[in-house]
Amino acid sequence: MRRAFTLIELLVVIAIIGVLIGLLLPAVQKVREAAARIRCTNNLKQLALAMHDYHDNFGQLPPCSVGGSDATARPSWCVLVLPYLEQQNIYQGFDLSKTYANQNPNVVNKQVPTFLCPSRRQNPVALSKESPPGAVTDYAGCGGSFVRYYLSRVENGGVIVQPINGASRRTLDHITNQDGTSTTFMIGEKHVPLPEKFGTPYSYGDGCLYQGSWPRYTIRVVGGPDPLAKGPQDTSGDYGRRFGSYHPGVCQFAFVDGHVASIDNNLDTTTLRMLAVVNDGGSPSY
Repeated sequence: MRRAFTLIELLVVIAIIGVLIGLLLPAVQKVREAAARIRCTNNLKQLALAMHDYHDNFGQLPPCSVGGSDATARPSWCVLVLPYLEQQNIYQGFDLSKTYANQNPNVVNKQVPTFLCPSRRQNPVALSKESPPGAVTDYAGCGGSFVRYYLSRVENGGVIVQPINGASRRTLDHITNQDGTSTTFMIGEKHVPLPEKFGTPYSYGDGCLYQGSWPRYTIRVVGGPDPLAKGPQDTSGDYGRRFGSYHPGVCQFAFVDGHVASIDNNLDTTTLRMLAVVNDGGSPSY
């Protein structure tokens, strides 16, 4: 006759299973994060390639936005690269002569997965808390290192600038002849602290990616007074203009030459500034 398990034996088995799950869970989480980071890397590569395709067609990189960098600004650079991300249908829904508030609400709420880091949030996600509500992005163009209030001002020295007051947009030849394309940030992960700030516009910096009148939605600065955010809960300083990620210890950037690198969150601000500014004469190592 087969003997049944005693209560103590069952408890021992359950305890052993619990220990095994406890040992396996961190490994599963690491594998999941590694996969998400690879997808994030691929997103940044796709965005960098879209920038190059735009440059091939127009002879210069896209501006921060169409028009001025204030309430009169029209769609952002994220709209301009949509055709090169196989999103021609969404692009055709925009009127580049109109401001964000006057765009079709059924177009501005279209989320493109390439603009989302899977470690932070995945499609579908909540829309931005503005009128009209719009799709968001986890990536931002590099505006350089902070000098002037508008993050897209050419004085900040970034790759993505606003061509106002006679300033010109960047070209790949210009960057090549300055600091070089392999040591200059083009696009990085933008800092959005804590889930409750997701979709919060204006100074918090997580408004619609198609909105051109608030540069910090799609442009960030780094170096000088702006280190990389130390993690998802970092609310120090003016965090709405910083780069930062949900990957442990690093923030990923696509460089102008198209390669993607993980930058240590503790990298000093002097080196970060050299990587962010196109014409400071530096050759930083990271």
